[in-house]
Amino acid sequence: MKQDKINYILVGSFVAVVLTVFLVLMALLSGRGGATDSYSATFTNISGLDLGTAVTYEGFQVGHVENVDAQQKEGVTRYHVKFGVKKGWKIPTDSVAYIQAAGLLAAVTIDIKEGKSKVHHKPGAELKGRVSEDMFAAIAEAANDAGELLASLQKSAKGLEELLTGPNGARLSSAIGQFDASLTQANRLLISTNGFLQHNRGDINQVIGDLKVTMDVVAEHIDSIAFNLEETSGNLREFTRQVRARPSSLIRGGGQKTQSRVEDVD
Repeated sequence: MKQDKINYILVGSFVAVVLTVFLVLMALLSGRGGATDSYSATFTNISGLDLGTAVTYEGFQVGHVENVDAQQKEGVTRYHVKFGVKKGWKIPTDSVAYIQAAGLLAAVTIDIKEGKSKVHHKPGAELKGRVSEDMFAAIAEAANDAGELLASLQKSAKGLEELLTGPNGARLSSAIGQFDASLTQANRLLISTNGFLQHNRGDINQVIGDLKVTMDVVAEHIDSIAFNLEETSGNLREFTRQVRARPSSLIRGGGQKTQSRVEDVD
């Protein structure tokens, strides 16, 4: 029994140590571990901001939001945000704290933009607070785009519904049926053509062989054929030139041939 109690104590102690280490690591990673200096800033809008929101310095996490207090004065509401920053962290007096989000789905943070002043804030000082216009512009733009996309989808859906119903739907169904019939006929034609080629493969090969032999013969005599064509073309050009120069030679030539034929008959 004592051994069981000892085992329980050891296991419990181990779990407690692991849990403690885990909590310490989480605190260190979230920037909540260690001593901090308190600063504050006032904003006109804190959408997405809450206790524990990360505070970054040019993107590097240096603390977290500790308290948010709403202040109404003369009909205007301002939000005083108190946040802790790593102890000893130097913040120039002209630095500005922005509420921003890296993206539409990213978490909201307070990011301190470093100033150029050589003088630094003392702990407890209030920084200038600004709300990043880019964040709200991105939200507004996304909402606008979503509305336009929804309207376009509704219009497309309505057009599709009109296409699939009524006279258009009947014509579309008929066209699909005709297309299906055409595919069936084309498939049959391909099968028939394939069968024809398979059945007459020997004859087709013979025709191709004969055509190759004929082309070889033509290739062997192409030079002489070209020479004869060139010579005939030259003779024709010479004959045309003579006719243009002496057109009457055709008539005299024809008369002489006729006379010679008559003499031959006599």
